[in-house]
Amino acid sequence: MLVAFQLYPTLLPSTIHSDHNVTIYNAASSQKSLGNMLTIVVIGSPLLAGYFIFLYKTFYGVVKLDDTSY
Repeated sequence: MLVAFQLYPTLLPSTIHSDHNVTIYNAASSQKSLGNMLTIVVIGSPLLAGYFIFLYKTFYGVVKLDDTSY
């Protein structure tokens, strides 16, 4: 944790020249990319939650062992 505080705002220091460091400012995405990802997350998260609820309700219950079980 101390290394992160020491290097701030640099994420990846360059061994060639300090002009080639990756900082938090030049590593950030554009506003359009962030907006697109937000749209995907807003649509996809409820779909995934519904799918997992469907799976849980489908496979919920006690496994019954009989002659055809492994």
